[in-house]
Amino acid sequence: MIVRTVGIVGAGTMGQGIAVACAAAGLDVLVSERTPQSAQAALAEIVQGLDHDIAKWRRTESEKRNASSNTTPTWRRSESSVRSRTSWPSTVMRPAATS
Repeated sequence: MIVRTVGIVGAGTMGQGIAVACAAAGLDVLVSERTPQSAQAALAEIVQGLDHDIAKWRRTESEKRNASSNTTPTWRRSESSVRSRTSWPSTVMRPAATS
């Protein structure tokens, strides 16, 4: 099974770090937060962290663009949809088609 999309619930410090690592590895990342505003704020913090990495010579501008384009903020429509382990991950993590 090849994983191409990763879903992360919560975009705190750890969630953002996982999102950046996965996006930098070329995976599509969905970062879920409670509200649209907090989801957009999380994406802004991820971009800010990537800018910091560029300033410290840890990443290039090209790597930042790739990681940013692979990261999509989302928000939870209800707590119950996230708590149900059968509904949320099945819509986010799909195995790649095999040939």
